[in-house]
Amino acid sequence: PFCPCPPLPESLLTHAARRRAAPLARREIAAVLEREALEFGSGEEARSNLRRLQSADTVVVVASVPAAPLGGPMRVLLEALSAIQAAATLEREGAPAVPLVWIAPGASESAPDWLDDTGRLVRATEAALGEAGDETVGLIRRCYAPGTAPALALARLLAAVTRPWGLVVADGAAPEWLALARPWIRQAVERAPELTRLAREQGERLAAAGYAGGPEASLFELDGAPVAHDQFASLMETGSERIRPGAVLAPVCVASLLPVAAHVSGPAGFETFARALGIYREFDLDPPLVLPRASATLLDSRSRRTLEKYGCRLPDLYAGPDAVVERLASGTLDRDLPARFDALASELDRRLAGLQEVLGGERGGSGEHSGLSDEIASSRSRMLYQIQKLRERAVAAQALRREIMMRQIARACDALAPGGALQEDRIAAAHFLVRYSAKILQVVYDRIDVWTHEHQIVRID
Repeated sequence: PFCPCPPLPESLLTHAARRRAAPLARREIAAVLEREALEFGSGEEARSNLRRLQSADTVVVVASVPAAPLGGPMRVLLEALSAIQAAATLEREGAPAVPLVWIAPGASESAPDWLDDTGRLVRATEAALGEAGDETVGLIRRCYAPGTAPALALARLLAAVTRPWGLVVADGAAPEWLALARPWIRQAVERAPELTRLAREQGERLAAAGYAGGPEASLFELDGAPVAHDQFASLMETGSERIRPGAVLAPVCVASLLPVAAHVSGPAGFETFARALGIYREFDLDPPLVLPRASATLLDSRSRRTLEKYGCRLPDLYAGPDAVVERLASGTLDRDLPARFDALASELDRRLAGLQEVLGGERGGSGEHSGLSDEIASSRSRMLYQIQKLRERAVAAQALRREIMMRQIARACDALAPGGALQEDRIAAAHFLVRYSAKILQVVYDRIDVWTHEHQIVRID
């Protein structure tokens, strides 16, 4: 009830057919995208797609991403690849379609702690990666040159690494886009009370169904800050030049500019689209198909061998290395090993002491078997010494085994489930680009399926 239809290929075809007839300023759109393609260094494949967009038959599959440092987390590239796959689905069915990444204005993310600046990334990887690494590091250096705006840097990186597919990239904060969107923004400001009511009622329905998971998103932003509901009346006096669509209105605004057949989104975006459903209809816009991005963990060979060695599965790693090792140790390591040796030594000592007493009492005493008693006493000392040495070696070997297990499991957790989170949310896209070069995207593209709405595991080497 909260999305137009299920995310299936046939639904995408239906939405594409509806959006072809949308009255849009296609020439103006193409002109803006052509100017941006030159600025971003897009290849001929992307420019060919731009020319196709001027045709009324062509639709777009959009992925909206934040202007994140160093390409953002891996999910940014997964969203781009998902849009490319969905557009390819339409093409195979004879429906012209172009994949497009919309870099959302004002949206930004922090770089992961361990990749918080380009210099650190280069120093950490340059020596170990050789020529392939040098090429990718050089690309990142050029895209993220000092003084480059985050959106421009990301646009250049995306244009470079997705060149074979002709991905079109748009900077939503560009003045040309804002100029094209200005008439729609004015209408939205005039209808602010009604749009607020629609979004609030839909939010209440979501909450009643148990879906709402966060605070109510803003409809508008003024100079980059969310506008509270009680400030809407003053928006009319402010003038629309400083007003931007907020999180709820942003995808509706994009749909007013572009022939959007589908909008690729992560889990957090679904509630935003659901809240905006009535707003699309308020503007006589067909809501796009909301398509979940492909969710995937990239499994390297070293981590794969670790999982196979210890009989682990990917979900096990989200509990963290301590919990995984504790579970493995309970089945493979003997916690009572020191106590077992202590019990053995105690039992041996007790029995030999008893035998010594029977044969002649204390060592050095007199009697028929005093010589045997002395031999038992001497052997007793040697055996207890050997047991102690075996105990030390066994305990050390078990400790070393646990240490190796912890080191290998911790590395696998860091690589596949860092901090107990999805890899795609925590590890930077630049990490994979630098380690494997941009060719890794072709491997990922070939092995993910945007129509499989489950988490996927992609073997990458």
